[in-house]
Amino acid sequence: MCWIKTIHLNKWKAFYCIERRGVIVRKNKLFIISGLIWILAGSLVSRIGIKAFLSEYSLIITFLAGVIYMLFHIVIFSKIIRKNEKRIMDNSLSHLPWHSFFDRKGYLTMAFFITFGTVLRKSNLIPQSFFAFFYTGLGLALITSGISFIYLSFKHKLFDK
Repeated sequence: MCWIKTIHLNKWKAFYCIERRGVIVRKNKLFIISGLIWILAGSLVSRIGIKAFLSEYSLIITFLAGVIYMLFHIVIFSKIIRKNEKRIMDNSLSHLPWHSFFDRKGYLTMAFFITFGTVLRKSNLIPQSFFAFFYTGLGLALITSGISFIYLSFKHKLFDK
């Protein structure tokens, strides 16, 4: 059994489940949490990319950053967004744990890529010009995807009373 307490934070209401599930939130708030985390991740990645971009600037690097942005946002992240939207909205519960915006596979994938990217960057095996276009494009795609998740919050607010 789960005892629910309401926490009022200005206009926001959060629900805290005392027993097993921890902090639970309405589905549309889950999209906001997800969006903010994607924006944070994108900001951190793009900061590294833009730093390298400013020291390695060229038209080809700019073009490649745009290609990476399009590839990641349109081909990869938009599918992840749709998959997670469907998974969250198909759940019969009205409130879900705050961390359930990803499934287990999503968290493992995220951990792998963060670790792989950090090791690759610290190894100095790849030139700065790679990080200039790749991290700039990837970071901006993450930010755009975060904004898409926040949009989903407003889209589903009508159905999540």
